[in-house]
Formats: sequence, structure tokens, C-alpha cells
Amino acid sequence: MVETEGFIDPSEFPINEDLERFKPPYTPEVFTDEEKEYLLPFFTNLDQPVFIAHHLPEIVIAALSARYSRSTKSVRRMFLDEYVAPVAAPQKVEGYDELSFDEKEARLETAEKFRAEVAHLNETGGIDGVVNAQRATKFFNKWLDGFGDDSIAELGNVHLFVEGASNIAEIL
Repeated sequence: MVETEGFIDPSEFPINEDLERFKPPYTPEVFTDEEKEYLLPFFTNLDQPVFIAHHLPEIVIAALSARYSRSTKSVRRMFLDEYVAPVAAPQKVEGYDELSFDEKEARLETAEKFRAEVAHLNETGGIDGVVNAQRATKFFNKWLDGFGDDSIAELGNVHLFVEGASNIAEIL
């Protein structure tokens, strides 16, 4: 590295190199078309190791995060297996046959409503398409960008997942 008057020439920083060679190996999980329909409203992508979970109740994201750290499944697979499948296909859940007729009917009705809601979210582009997200954007633009009130930004959350990272990287 070239040093000029106590400073390193920025063009010598490794950030200017092709960093693809440091990229950890990642093979995207293959999802069926039906599974993709259930995942798309809630995850920013289905084929990359870094993604954001959104439009899910905080308790579901917390449970997914806790379970993921102790599972061999991907976060998205765990979401499908543990949170989607029991609702979307209750007849496949263990113990379904022992339920009363009314309980079975109620679960099947919930499954139908769930599938319709997911279809609606996919058709409208997610929850942003059915709520007034534009109003919230204008609010943040005015108070955060316009006046620099960064305490407002502290109220937002992002649930970022990085699959395939080592336990050491998680600590950082």
C-alpha cells in the first residue's frame, strides 16, 4: 500500500478489488410455485442468502429468529413448515382426524381465508398496496430528511437475515 504523508492511498483499499472471490458459497433453496406464493409477501427475495422479513407479526419474526439459530432449515423453509403449512393445509397436521367436525370446518375455513389473503397480497404487491404507506413515507421524508429528527428513525425496525454466516460473524 502506498502511504502519502501518513495516509494510505484510497485506491489501494481492498474495497476496490473484486470481492466476489470472498463470497461464501451459497446454493439457493428451491421452492415450488405454491411455496413461492406464500413466501413472496413476507420476504424480500427467495434466492439470496441476505434478505429481509417484513409484514409479519413481531412475535413470528422473533420465534423464527430463535428457532433458526438452532435449526438446520433455512428461515424461509421453517416459515413454510411451521407457520404456513399448518394453516394452509390443516388436514395434513397430525391430530386433524381426531378433531370434531366443527373444528375441522373452522380450520378449513381459516385455510381458505389465509390462501385468499396471500393471493390478495401477491396481487397488490404486499401490504404496502393495501395500506397508506405513502403517507408514512411523506411523514418520514418531512421529519427525518427535512428536519433531521433522527429520533423518529429509531422507531423503525428491519429484520435482516443472513443465512450461511458463521456464529462468529453473528456476534459482530
